[in-house]
Amino acid sequence: MSNIYSKYTLVRMSAIFSEEPTTVTFKIEGPTKQVTTYVYGTDTELVKDSVKHYHADKIPDLSGDYYYTFIGTGACAVSEFSHFTVRDAPF
Repeated sequence: MSNIYSKYTLVRMSAIFSEEPTTVTFKIEGPTKQVTTYVYGTDTELVKDSVKHYHADKIPDLSGDYYYTFIGTGACAVSEFSHFTVRDAPF
């Protein structure tokens, strides 16, 4: 089941890897179907909280479905996929 948020609410997406990956990439697709990619160490939007723990924040301004994935390569080659929904406030 998807998490549901109101527009302009901070959404924190996080991943915990079983081993520390060599590279961590985060991809998010919003309602416009445009995919944005962030790489840890290159893009400040992807944050390492501690060993094996990463997060990215988004303040969505469009209603609809958002899909995202964290991708680890190297020592921990794995991806974690999830999604959330954004709706207009009822008032």
